[in-house]
Amino acid sequence: WLKFDVDSVDLTDEETIAARKLADAKRKLESEHGPIPEDAKIQQISQMINVDELSKDIDEAEREMYDLLRNSYLTIYNSVVWLGYFYVFFVSLLRVAIEGRGAMATNYAVMSWLLKSCQQTVFLELIHSATGITKNPLSASIMQILGRAVVLFLVVDMEPALQTTFCCYALVVAWSAIEVVRYPYYVAQIYDVYLPRLMWARYSIWIPLYPVGVACEAFLVYQCIGMVAASKRFSLYLPNRLNLASTLKHTSSSTLSRLLQVV
Repeated sequence: WLKFDVDSVDLTDEETIAARKLADAKRKLESEHGPIPEDAKIQQISQMINVDELSKDIDEAEREMYDLLRNSYLTIYNSVVWLGYFYVFFVSLLRVAIEGRGAMATNYAVMSWLLKSCQQTVFLELIHSATGITKNPLSASIMQILGRAVVLFLVVDMEPALQTTFCCYALVVAWSAIEVVRYPYYVAQIYDVYLPRLMWARYSIWIPLYPVGVACEAFLVYQCIGMVAASKRFSLYLPNRLNLASTLKHTSSSTLSRLLQVV
């Protein structure tokens, strides 16, 4: 008449855990197959417990392997992009320090290949957000990455006259300075490493640099509007077979209005 009720006692020792597993397996077995002889019941319960434990071990191993591959890939990706932006940032400042203000006019010509390579690589972050590799919102990633791509590839890179301006130099430095801090912070987050100074820099450096970057982007887009209108580059006029009209001038004007709203 005296029976030990496993479910009503909150214990954590190994024997109690094993007893609970045995009781759960017994109830599951009887609910699926009905009453079973005691000797067969013990054998089948033992098999069920072993299978469940093996399945959990396999699931845990798969999760650990996924985390290992994910963390390794993100570490390599963030490190490579950081090296690119760090080189752009460091050399841009070093050239001006050595050669003087005249180096600003030629900075884009020297750094454009690496800057464009970094920006093209950053498009992978859209895949990271879409597939859940990272937790960054996809909409925010699209706005940031495509916004920079439009200014870099369709505005600055297409107009040599803009590449020699001070705003172009300031834009390159502002962009690269933000990324020099952002990517090490991402690597630290992957491994749950808390670095107070890095966190402070991550969320503080953009306060002065973000307005500088947006103002330079707005100025370059504004200067580009007249140049694009004269060259008619990337423009489609009516009449045509598609019955569509689109001009880069209108696209630039729309981009400029959004930048001014941000400012």
